[in-house]
This record gives sequence, C-alpha cells and structure tokens, in this order.
Amino acid sequence: MARAEFNGGATTVDCTVRDLSESGARLQVPGSAVLPPRFVLFVPKHGRRYDAEIRWQRDGFIGIEFVRDEAEAQGGHQEGERVAKLEAEVARLRRLIEAIRADPSQARLLVERFDLTSHTT
Repeated sequence: MARAEFNGGATTVDCTVRDLSESGARLQVPGSAVLPPRFVLFVPKHGRRYDAEIRWQRDGFIGIEFVRDEAEAQGGHQEGERVAKLEAEVARLRRLIEAIRADPSQARLLVERFDLTSHTT
C-alpha cells in the first residue's frame, strides 16, 4: 500500500504500487479517486516520499514519474564525484599495501613516497 498526498498533505488517496523503479511507478487507484498532475507518493514499506508527476492514466491505473528538483540532482552528481574520489584513494592505498608486502624493509620509504596526507593518485 501507498498514499498519494497533495494540498500540503491535507488530502490523501490510498493506492497500491504495482510496479516500482528508480524513475517511477505504476499505481492502482480506486475508481473514484482523482489525483492532481503532481503530488507526493508516500511508500511506508520503504519509508520514503517521492515527488511524482502523472504521465498516463487508464483503467484504474496511473503511471507516474519521480521528479527531482535541481538541488537534488546536483547533490546526486556531487555524491558520484565523492564516490569516485574515494575509490581512487582506495586503489592508491591498495598499491601501497602491495608495495609494502613485496618489500617490507622499505615500508617507511614507501609510505613517505606515497605521502598519506595527499589525496592525489
């Protein structure tokens, strides 16, 4: 079960999520239900709210697309950059570990050369 919320949450319509993806969902709604073109879909099972826009309607089903505002989209881009930097750092540290395993007597020199305080690869 899920709930479509609009009018600032003052109006709700219970619905059933039949298909759910990252980009949208197919909802089954009661025959008498009328939803505005844009609303918030609350899915208690996931504990999430999605801004949604209706893309199509027929036979008691509504296809919706999840809408992301520009700030949220930018946050996702920044998150991807952060993950890429962390993955590069992990790769750099793995190379250091392998070099130390190959010649443990050179550990101090290798650590200094890899400069653990820098974040360049």
